Amino acid sequence: MKLATTREVYAYWNALRRARAAPERGEFDPAAIRDSLPDLFILEIDAAGRWPVRLSGTRLDAAFGPLIGRSFLEIFAPGPARREAARLLRAVADDHEALVCGLSAVTPHGRGPDFEFLALPLRDGGRTHRSLIGALAAAGPPALAAPTLRLGEPATLRILRSEESRAAAPPAPPAAPRRRGHLVVYEGGKR
Repeated sequence: MKLATTREVYAYWNALRRARAAPERGEFDPAAIRDSLPDLFILEIDAAGRWPVRLSGTRLDAAFGPLIGRSFLEIFAPGPARREAARLLRAVADDHEALVCGLSAVTPHGRGPDFEFLALPLRDGGRTHRSLIGALAAAGPPALAAPTLRLGEPATLRILRSEESRAAAPPAPPAAPRRRGHLVVYEGGKR
């Protein structure tokens, strides 16, 4: 991950989920990632595959127009880019794996800014396939071309596997030592 926003959102999500595949939606405290809120989104997973936007940050709305209630896929260029976005979102929902990719935006006048896209699964009341959270951050100055700005196909793509992302999580603090006679026993052991 190249951008501070995507790193912050991912680190917070990863810390919340601990040993689970995904954290609960209700565990998120927006104040904990306040610097990233303008680039944050929450999508509903619906049977029709529309991916309705339930929460949209102010920078996203400035770049793509008001997103709440719209299909998230509308911000991708029609055709291959939109189909690939739907496929990647479905993979995050089905496999409960985090995804990060680099995207370029396109306008009728040519290439727009580059974006880093992060999609993360969420649980809702212990149930999966309910919603996703993520960030979409511009690598440069944000564009204000809402009517015509669209995202293209991923230029880079990385799936952050559960084992890999759990290994990146900070280690749990050691358990308090116990006394056994004249010895002090520390929990842990050989791995």
